[in-house]
Amino acid sequence: MATIRLCAFADEASKFLDGQIAALRRNRIKQIEIRGVDGVNIADLSLDLTRAAAEKLAAAGIEVWSIGSPLGKINISEPFDKTLDILDDLIAKAKILGTTRIRAFSFFMERDEYGKYAEEVFTRLAKMCETAAQNGVSLYHENESAIFGSTVDNCEKLYNAVPALKTVYDPSNFIMWGEDTAEAIKRLLPRADYIHIKDCVKESKTIVPSGYGDGRIDEIVRSVKGDVTMTLEPHLFAFTGYDKIDKKPLKTRFEFADSDESFDFAVGALKKILKDNGFSEKEEGTWTK
Repeated sequence: MATIRLCAFADEASKFLDGQIAALRRNRIKQIEIRGVDGVNIADLSLDLTRAAAEKLAAAGIEVWSIGSPLGKINISEPFDKTLDILDDLIAKAKILGTTRIRAFSFFMERDEYGKYAEEVFTRLAKMCETAAQNGVSLYHENESAIFGSTVDNCEKLYNAVPALKTVYDPSNFIMWGEDTAEAIKRLLPRADYIHIKDCVKESKTIVPSGYGDGRIDEIVRSVKGDVTMTLEPHLFAFTGYDKIDKKPLKTRFEFADSDESFDFAVGALKKILKDNGFSEKEEGTWTK
């Protein structure tokens, strides 16, 4: 039996946590990848406000699947101590939020610097994973534009060099960086620990709902064996905080009245793909085939 558990970056529906909970409830999603809380990035949130958020989510029956942090999303030339300080803070927040997962990145650099900094990236991520493991937490690397792990080749090298590093597969980010999605699916999807659902048109680099682009979301869904979590990260509307997590202008094909409408449409698009590929909702937020 194949099982897909739905999760979401609910800050794309509302900057307010109450609005995020409402969006998750009306879309029958019981997990959140927490990133923005009342307009503040999780990395900048105080521990007291993190505790308040944890209590509110628990009361609503929402589980924190992962912390969608910006860890490692700085230039490779910046001091490593800065990253370790951020990691220590995120580990404390993970314990408060009841999750063992923290999303991470592999440092910004130019394309022609990949070879120059490869060993430094491996050393840093290995140390970060060691620190996380000592505290009962794991790091999950997301392929992202302009970082070391932006290409299929580099992701493969990184995951082989740092076995403790877990992985998040994001199809849209590979397209945005000009990578071959068929090759990405073949080499990296089988080793993904969970999946971000975001689609993109290759020719125009335009973000679109699932199934409207070249991310092969149907193929990703059909490949599922066992138990997999998929986190919706729609990027269909310029939500609060977008400019702080991505410096590229947000190019979208569809127009929506507000972030709630765009979020609901994104969820509906993914659920249609699940149904078209033989999945049905077994219980709230869980789809099986």
